[in-house]
Amino acid sequence: MSTKSPDTPVWFCPREVTEHNQQLARIAHMDIRKLKALKALVVSLAILVTALVGIESGGDPTTISWLGLAGLLLVNGIEVGELLAVLAAAREETTDGDSES
Repeated sequence: MSTKSPDTPVWFCPREVTEHNQQLARIAHMDIRKLKALKALVVSLAILVTALVGIESGGDPTTISWLGLAGLLLVNGIEVGELLAVLAAAREETTDGDSES
């Protein structure tokens, strides 16, 4: 049993982010974890393609590679934070369902 009230935010996830993810899952009619994974895949591929196009068009491969890697690390780090928020929202929904029974 959890001693936290429903309005208590998880330490790594603000309440607004959790509510946004719950609304997004309802609107998309899709599992929010799959939606976030698809978003991360598309954004990562876009960064990789942009870096490859920059190298192919004559840019400095070292600089573009480092910038692409930094972009991937930044974006995927943010995605990990969003994934934690999604897991918190999913856990909250399952505990709400258990308490209503």
